[in-house]
Amino acid sequence: MPKQSKKMKKKEEKEEKEKIEIEEVEEIQKTSIQISTKVRDRLWRLKFRRTYDEFLWELCEMYEKIEEE
Repeated sequence: MPKQSKKMKKKEEKEEKEKIEIEEVEEIQKTSIQISTKVRDRLWRLKFRRTYDEFLWELCEMYEKIEEE
């Protein structure tokens, strides 16, 4: 198989893998929660460069660790 074809095949495989990952993320169900604007603003300051989902997940993890101790 010529080098060009190998590169093309690798690129296609990578694109397919990324497509599958995107589809998996889209399948994750989301919900909403009601919080006051005061709390939202406070969370926003704390979450620095993460999504709210990531930040809240980390917060839950930290809380569970503290509870175990």
